[in-house]
Amino acid sequence: MDMIIAELHESSRQIVSRAHIVLWAAMRIVGEALPMLSTDDRTASEALTTPADVLKEAQAIRGEALQLKSRVKDNVLSYPTQASFLRRLSRACEATQLSIRAEAHMTKLIEGETAHYRALMSLVIAFRMEQDAHMDKADALGV
Repeated sequence: MDMIIAELHESSRQIVSRAHIVLWAAMRIVGEALPMLSTDDRTASEALTTPADVLKEAQAIRGEALQLKSRVKDNVLSYPTQASFLRRLSRACEATQLSIRAEAHMTKLIEGETAHYRALMSLVIAFRMEQDAHMDKADALGV
């Protein structure tokens, strides 16, 4: 069981990192101000040079994050506490909403504020709310 939890933890750490990088790339392409980034993060985000690159990576991350969420749920009994389970779900939701936000930035750049863009932004809000709900419940449980 500890191996499963360790693997899910590492997977969530990596997917959230990739989601941040793709979002920063999208922000750079549309001309938004970026937060202070490490040299490695800046280099990784600059490797995504076109809207097509960002869309492809954002959609891949989105799919992987949703798979991670399912794997976490499938292994609920492996977690030592309910709080640790909820924190992992929160991280999967975070990666999902970040990747969808990157996709929305590129959609708006390419298509404008279409129904597709608005639908993506609605998904961002929904996953952010789910992320926050999981984390709030985990914090209330402690440990």
